[in-house]
Amino acid sequence: MKISVITLCAQLLSLLLSAHTVQAQSRRVGITPFAASRHSIILEVALEPELVVSLDYIYGLGALDRRNGISVGAGVKVPTTVISNDAWRLHLFTSTHWGSRDHWGANLTALGYLSHNRNRAGEIHGFGIELRAAPGFYGSRRTTALDLGWQGTLLSHIRHSAETRATFEDRYPPGVNGPAGPKDGWYGSTAHRFRIGLLGAHKLADRMALQVALGSLFARQKQGVFLGFDFAQIPVYLETSLRFGW
Repeated sequence: MKISVITLCAQLLSLLLSAHTVQAQSRRVGITPFAASRHSIILEVALEPELVVSLDYIYGLGALDRRNGISVGAGVKVPTTVISNDAWRLHLFTSTHWGSRDHWGANLTALGYLSHNRNRAGEIHGFGIELRAAPGFYGSRRTTALDLGWQGTLLSHIRHSAETRATFEDRYPPGVNGPAGPKDGWYGSTAHRFRIGLLGAHKLADRMALQVALGSLFARQKQGVFLGFDFAQIPVYLETSLRFGW
């Protein structure tokens, strides 16, 4: 009888250990290597094509499920090459991810932003939205997906500089009346930009992952011309980010 009790206890302990092992293994399977963290910090350095640094905080909503979930967050973005112009962007976003049991899925992000810049032409504040989608293969340690997106500054407030106003002086010949100068105020739909590329992510640790995205950024001009960009710039972006979760 004593041997039977010991045997029964050993079997129960073995069953509990097996259940714990299965649960631990199930947590390692997911749509992304880092989707099950309640809190996350993302530090990103990118070429767009100017050098940009951004910092984001993400909070996971509801149950922590690696295959499906919704999160919200906020962040700041600073182009370091024009930091003397007081250029920055603040943004709020929500993101959702979905995945199947065979690791195919997609991540969708909707973002609203406020941007600021100052140069010789004047000072501008822009309000816009950005949409990004990443359909692809999301393994337990590696991710490979498309990187698709659209960014639109839908409303801008412009305050022109004295130098800009000076360009209108003596612009018209005698007897010809024209605008006294550029008008300050609100302007609509001032910029649109599209992205298409590839991204890959690799799990470095249980709560840390590295992601790299490479592709093309291009604008559609009013004339319908695609690939609109400054001749001094290359319409290519490269993003490298580290994600820490807890």
